[in-house]
Amino acid sequence: MKIIKFILVLFTLILLDSCGTYIYNLRLEQSNVSQIGVNTSGKSLAIVYNTEKSQGYINEKLTEYLSKDLIKCFSEKKFELASKVKSFDIKKLSLNKQSSLKDTLINLVLSTQSDIVLLLSDIDIKEWKLGDIVEIDRGGEQNNLIQDVRIAYTQKLYLYDSMNVKDTIVSKTLGLNINDVFNYSISATSSVSENITRIKEKFLSNIEKILYERVRIVASDFVPKWKVLDFHVVSLDVNDKWDRACREMYSFNWDTAILYFLEIKPENNYQKLVQSYDIALCCYLSGDYDLAKKWLSKALDIIETIKENKEISDNFIDVSMLVYKLNDKTNKQ
Repeated sequence: MKIIKFILVLFTLILLDSCGTYIYNLRLEQSNVSQIGVNTSGKSLAIVYNTEKSQGYINEKLTEYLSKDLIKCFSEKKFELASKVKSFDIKKLSLNKQSSLKDTLINLVLSTQSDIVLLLSDIDIKEWKLGDIVEIDRGGEQNNLIQDVRIAYTQKLYLYDSMNVKDTIVSKTLGLNINDVFNYSISATSSVSENITRIKEKFLSNIEKILYERVRIVASDFVPKWKVLDFHVVSLDVNDKWDRACREMYSFNWDTAILYFLEIKPENNYQKLVQSYDIALCCYLSGDYDLAKKWLSKALDIIETIKENKEISDNFIDVSMLVYKLNDKTNKQ
């Protein structure tokens, strides 16, 4: 479901003439897809991780960090989730053995009873680069052996949105490549295998802090963005009902505005056109796109009638353009 935030109504007069036609700008904000191409607003979300391997503690902590950062990012952007972010250890879920990643994610949606599932993969160490062992002179004491270490690794975060019509998996990489690496020095020994063991231990003991920084960046990519939309309300200086209907629109009371518009008895085709357009706009903004299409269809028929009768005026042209634009938007829903 699309979420609209009404941030500002600009009572800016676009057109005013002796015929009493007023066109005002109505500016709204609508939730749009996030950086990763998914609209997560208003949906329930679960993060699933694995603690079966030696990295289990890290995955559990990262899930905790990600959950907190997602909630913080949603709050800062004035969005809401359908419920609190839930987290699950995959080994504690009753899952059948799946043949593919997609099947696993679909199964997780059912098991966690969530609209969206985020699956955190294990850390995959891609490449180690060991520098030369350097002896550090300690001035008469036993010298130290120092070795520089550069590590490249990846960890992916898979997202599956069960409510998205596009049945696809989105992935986000949390790790580092060899040009953007975890770089440090260790006290080396002459034994290469012993050094490798100690490197891995130090890497895993420090990786939590590094990945936390990555998670903070990634969390914002899952939050929707606000999209600014401009609409135009047309008012005719015919009777007070038209003015009252438009005032209800300015207060975002679409249903009440429609009732006032329906009480108006148009005296000519131009008034019928404006009435049909304003009701269609109310229906569109309330999310009833099917009813909006019906009123726009009526408006388009009136436009053809006005053209045939050669009742064309500047006001008619302006309102007709608004009808065409709204019709295009409605057909895309």
